Amino acid sequence: MGSAVVNLLLLALILGLVTAIQWSGGVGRSLVEWNARVDAGTVPALRINHGRLEVRGEQPFVRQEPGGLLIIDTTGVHTALADSVPAGLLVLTDRAVFRPSVGVNRTYEFKGQHIDFWLDGSGLRRLRSLAVPAVLLLGTPVAFLYFALINLSLVLILVGAAILADRLFGNRVGLPFKVLLRLGLFVVTPVALAYKFLGLLAPGPAEALLPFYPAVTAFLLLGAVRLCAGSVSGESD
Repeated sequence: MGSAVVNLLLLALILGLVTAIQWSGGVGRSLVEWNARVDAGTVPALRINHGRLEVRGEQPFVRQEPGGLLIIDTTGVHTALADSVPAGLLVLTDRAVFRPSVGVNRTYEFKGQHIDFWLDGSGLRRLRSLAVPAVLLLGTPVAFLYFALINLSLVLILVGAAILADRLFGNRVGLPFKVLLRLGLFVVTPVALAYKFLGLLAPGPAEALLPFYPAVTAFLLLGAVRLCAGSVSGESD
């Protein structure tokens, strides 16, 4: 059982580290793109001074972005996103209101926050040098815990279903819980790795195939159980 647990922990560590690298890379790319836009003058430079947003540039700043309408305004002309706006971001003096979809508004208060430099070219490069390693450092244990729990939960559910089915249909397998759990912890490894790296190479197909993740794991577990049960019965004969 110990080797199976170590296998699960190594699996979660690999998946967690890869995921954290993806997160930090995404943050880094976003800041690089933001930096390029500030340098080009298409986005104003910002700073949060003790909970109050300061803007260097013309206001109100209104621009239609691919993800929705962006409004930056500390003058009081804009106070809320209009109901006709399906998605967008409104940045005010003391808060930001993010609308990812119709009817959903998420408010982020600037109270207690302070950035002692402008988010311009040099400031964004400084922020990137701090944010990328921070996301990697903090994201790795979070993703590790997530993958460990999600895969352990899947294995426990499948093993429980296997034991229940075995008892309902005549105890044909006869393998103890520890053996089934060990098989499940080993079987989930190739499935999890395959899905993760498929997501790196082809995110669209990986997302479409994600609902089949438990089914593939269950299929491999069934094969492993039959193989193990067959070897046990062969030794007893």
